[in-house]
Amino acid sequence: MYTDLDLLLARLEGRDEQRVEGARDAGEGYDDFLLLSDVLGQAVPAGASATELAETLTVARVECERRRVTKSGKVKSKLSVVGVRCVDCAICLARFKVDQFAVVLPECLHIFHDHCIRSWFRLSRVCPVCRAPTFPEPQAPQRDLLQ
Repeated sequence: MYTDLDLLLARLEGRDEQRVEGARDAGEGYDDFLLLSDVLGQAVPAGASATELAETLTVARVECERRRVTKSGKVKSKLSVVGVRCVDCAICLARFKVDQFAVVLPECLHIFHDHCIRSWFRLSRVCPVCRAPTFPEPQAPQRDLLQ
């Protein structure tokens, strides 16, 4: 049994084969492509929108919780962002420094530089470390094709 989508795709493929053989009619499959877009629905962007970023991500400064000097003279610091310990950013692999801006993801509490995580979320909607969803899945508008 074939679905409407199968028949539509077969019709479009048949037109592609005719076009290769030399029959070129401008706009011949336009109605079929419109019907295909109705069947498939709108494309959903892979990344997060600017509104979602503003509503979900909280930016805070990196603070020094504790500082000590070792016997060899090295300075050791314990850094945190909003009480969550941090060492380095998993995206750029650079160490955090005091007074840098960082983001703590709300679900998994992973910490990243502000500019790193914003660049990541332009392409993805999940945490780069644990793949936990950070934003709710966007809903494409539902259409009833029978109307």
